[in-house]
Amino acid sequence: MGRMRSDRRCGTVVTGVVLAVLAGCSSSSVHVGGSPSGDAGVDWSSLDASSDAGDAGGADAASGTCNLTAPPASTACSAFTSPAPLSCALAAWPAFPAVTATDLTAMANVTTTSVNGSPAGVLVSPDGTTVFDGDRAAASGELSVLARTGDALALDAFHYSFATSPTIEYPFGLALSNDGKTLGVGLTDRVAFFDVASLEAKVSGAFLGDVDTPLTGASPSTLDVAFSVDDTLFFGANEYESQVSVVNVSTMTYVGAIPIAANAVTGVVVSPDGKYLYVTSEVANAFVASGQGGDGGIAADQDVGSITIVDVATAGTSPTTSVLGQIFVGRAPVRTILSADGATAWVTARGSNALIAFDTTKFLTDPACALLSETPVGQSPVGHTFVAGGAAIAVANSFRFETPVPNGTIMIVDTAAALAGSSGAVKGQVTVGQFPREMSADPTSLFVSNFDAMTLSGIDLTNLPK
Repeated sequence: MGRMRSDRRCGTVVTGVVLAVLAGCSSSSVHVGGSPSGDAGVDWSSLDASSDAGDAGGADAASGTCNLTAPPASTACSAFTSPAPLSCALAAWPAFPAVTATDLTAMANVTTTSVNGSPAGVLVSPDGTTVFDGDRAAASGELSVLARTGDALALDAFHYSFATSPTIEYPFGLALSNDGKTLGVGLTDRVAFFDVASLEAKVSGAFLGDVDTPLTGASPSTLDVAFSVDDTLFFGANEYESQVSVVNVSTMTYVGAIPIAANAVTGVVVSPDGKYLYVTSEVANAFVASGQGGDGGIAADQDVGSITIVDVATAGTSPTTSVLGQIFVGRAPVRTILSADGATAWVTARGSNALIAFDTTKFLTDPACALLSETPVGQSPVGHTFVAGGAAIAVANSFRFETPVPNGTIMIVDTAAALAGSSGAVKGQVTVGQFPREMSADPTSLFVSNFDAMTLSGIDLTNLPK
């Protein structure tokens, strides 16, 4: 069984040189945030969990100092040499045993819809009548528009097929503009934009255009995407390029690339105030350079990853100079979502089997105290999203490295309980298809893309116990 971690990890902000070497810090406050999406009627506290989460996170209230944890005896601080000094506890990020929880599948009224390829991004349309889905087939990619009734979907004849020459354009990340008018899609080496109203009406003219994002790696892809708050910029996480592409939506032009000191760039999210872009990467360069990486005896998928903090305003004109700092956030972190006020970042750490919470207000000023909690979840979590109006987070446990890959689960985590370190933070789980990857929710339903199963799952949130 897993347990909640409250130990503070030494941290540092890195911009090529060390900005802060952290030993102690003042106490941090806990921020509980939410999201407009979710189920307005579910009482998550009524559900029992079978996982043992353990002790609470937070600072030592009596001393006002963080409980920093020393490195393992076998790992000297001098081992972390690039840049020097790094966090003494960098190698101490835990990898929790995966947990299981109360089975809610029968109550969730799960529906399954087959699609024309491996689905990645999935989004509920602004009017709630439609679900958008990016499918990747063997030799093509397409955007599918599915009619929705409750949590059930109908794959009809309305699709948009992407180019197959000279490059097969595989769709991956999907994002809605903040005004709800535009759908952005991350492709192999470009991004595309669609008029949402036309997609919802299933009429021609939905395609607005695309923009090349020059990529030079052997396996180009745009894994996750996000609009700036004012919808003028579009960011794409280029997984194998150690960068984030920046596109000016207003002019439909490529601005440039934000350099990320990490490999496997997997997630982008913009703070609600529009100031910062947070970039999630699975493997921090500094961790590999320390000799503790995958080629240094550590297990596969156990490298420590990072969140890179980017100034959005600068990124729009000078991407190469827009990076403000970097913090380390667990083993193979893959996605980040933010509370409604932007003060709490929730990160799925695939290699840690954990959902990790951070205080974003401390990212640049006090990163040693940014860690709020670590909640063990299921095997290899990837996507996550807020449900129950932000009172809970749905986490997709992918099991993607098992052979054969079993059906995945969607685990419900109580937000406040996770922040408080409650042993009952994990409320239950719902079985879906193989390799659940991304999710999108509204007040009544949650939709899941099952990448290996080539299906979408619909979960009736209102059917869960009140």
